[in-house]
Amino acid sequence: MLAPMLMSEAIIKEAEKYSVHTIIVNITSGAANRPIPGWSFYCSTKAGLNMYTQTVGAEFIEAKANMTTIAFSPGIMDTEMQTTIRQAEEEHFSSLEQFKDFHQKGMLRSTSFVAKTLYNLLKGPLDNGRVYDIKEFI
Repeated sequence: MLAPMLMSEAIIKEAEKYSVHTIIVNITSGAANRPIPGWSFYCSTKAGLNMYTQTVGAEFIEAKANMTTIAFSPGIMDTEMQTTIRQAEEEHFSSLEQFKDFHQKGMLRSTSFVAKTLYNLLKGPLDNGRVYDIKEFI
């Protein structure tokens, strides 16, 4: 979680030098909202990233800054991360069968669909500090 925060802070400092509207998008996960055994670090950092986004958004509103920050949860996508998860051993990841089912039942969204959804979202208007979920748009 530290990397997105540091990158955001660097973007904020640079954007303050210019009068162009700046949008920061943090990629979050549904795992931020529920515990998944074996994923304590991932769930916790995504939850922290959501709070960071909400707090910075509130700061932007208060300062009347020409900046917007949001978080976007893309849902389950067909990525290398999913491939890696499906190769885990069940003794290390109790939700393994669920993730295999996502793949076998064709429940993984394509990265192009997710990208198009995010692109359309960014056309605005956006609520500063809001955590958006792809499920809102399908």
